[in-house]
Amino acid sequence: MAYADYGKWAIVVNIGVMAPPLAILLYVMPRTYIYANIAVFLIFSAAPFIRRILRKPFMDLVYPIAVLVVSASIIIGLLLREGLVKNKYYVLATQLNEPFMVSISLAVAVITLVEGIFATKLYSVITLMAFSTLSTLDLLAALTVQSITGYPFFTSFFYVELMEYEALFTLVFYGYEYSLPLATFAVPINSELIAAFIISLASIIVRSYMNGNRSIDRIRSFAFSIFYGSIIGVAAVYVVNVSESFNLQFLLISVIILLMVYFVIKTSKPIKKKDRNSG
Repeated sequence: MAYADYGKWAIVVNIGVMAPPLAILLYVMPRTYIYANIAVFLIFSAAPFIRRILRKPFMDLVYPIAVLVVSASIIIGLLLREGLVKNKYYVLATQLNEPFMVSISLAVAVITLVEGIFATKLYSVITLMAFSTLSTLDLLAALTVQSITGYPFFTSFFYVELMEYEALFTLVFYGYEYSLPLATFAVPINSELIAAFIISLASIIVRSYMNGNRSIDRIRSFAFSIFYGSIIGVAAVYVVNVSESFNLQFLLISVIILLMVYFVIKTSKPIKKKDRNSG
C-alpha cells in the first residue's frame, strides 16, 4: 500500500476512533452555539483547519496567534469595563462571562476532534479523543440537566461544573465519586453513545494493526482478531445494557476500552518479535 493511500485510510480510521466526541458534538452543537460567544468560538475552531493549509514554521504560529487575539480582546473588555477606553472599541471586546466559557468548551472539543482525526500516532489519537469527549460531555450533561429540571442553560452548565468539582473532591478526600452528573441523570443519546464507543474501540484495534508491519502473519491474525473481537463486542454490549439500570455504563465502557487496548498491545508483542527476528 502506498504511503498516500495509507494516510487516507488512517484518517478514515481516526474518524472512527473519534466517534464518541463526534457523536456528542453533533448533538450538542446545534443546541449550545446560541449560548456561546461566536467570535471566540470561530477564532479557536478555525485554527486547526488553518494549520492544515500552512507550512512550517507558519503552521506552528496559528494557535499562539489565536490565543493572543482572544487575550487582546479580553484585555479590551476589561479596560472598557473600567472606563479606560472609549465605547467605540466595544465591538472588539470579549467579556469573561458564561458565553465565553461555553465557547471555550465547544472550541476545545472541535480543536481536539480535528487534531485527532489528522494525528499520525495512535496514542495521540486516543489522548485527543479523551480530551474531546470530556469537553463535549460537560455540554451534554448541561443539556440533560436543562431538559430534566427546566433550569436555564447557563444555570445547568454551572450546576454540572459544581457537581464535577464535588465528585473530584469526594474522590480525592473520601475515595469515591459522590455526584457525577452523567451517572445521576439519564443521557438522551445513551444508545448512540454506546454504539460510538464500540466503533471507537474497533477503530483503535484496526489502527494499531495499521501501525505495525503488515505481513501475511499479521493479516491472518487480524482475521482471527475480527472473529474474537466480534464475540467480545457482543458480550460487552450486553454487559453495558445490563449495567444501564445501575448508571454504570460509562464506567464499564471506559474499562472495556482500556482492557481491549491492553490485550492488543499484549498480543502484538510476539508478532513484533517475530518480525524483528525475520528481519
